[in-house]
Amino acid sequence: MIEQTRISKAILNFLSKKKWRVRIIEDIPAVHILYVGFNARWICSVCAYDERNQFAFYSDLPFDVPEEKRVFMSEFLTRSNLGQVIGNWEFDLDRGKIRFKTSIDVEGVELQDNLIYYVIITNVLTSDKYIPGIVSILEGN
Repeated sequence: MIEQTRISKAILNFLSKKKWRVRIIEDIPAVHILYVGFNARWICSVCAYDERNQFAFYSDLPFDVPEEKRVFMSEFLTRSNLGQVIGNWEFDLDRGKIRFKTSIDVEGVELQDNLIYYVIITNVLTSDKYIPGIVSILEGN
């Protein structure tokens, strides 16, 4: 079972109230959720970093970027990061994996549902918005 810390308790309580089905991975202190957007479905991860008073929400997009398209994808995601106030794109150049991360520092703050909600909704809506551009690069356009 995931360690019940202040942050993980608040997150699990929020997800339970929203009736989101979660999967807990024991070796990684994270909760996984399947999200279905307008443009794709993908796995999201919530990670509690209690020692730093932070939590992060990741959308791991369901695309494997082939080596020959990684430079183009890297440029697209770098340009997409410009102007992002909350969150950023991460791209693993070695494996061709894409994810979007939103996070928050909650030191000295009660972690309320609306804070958790905005970290999550900003993430999934941004991820879904950029999927058509990512697919366009993968299809060679």
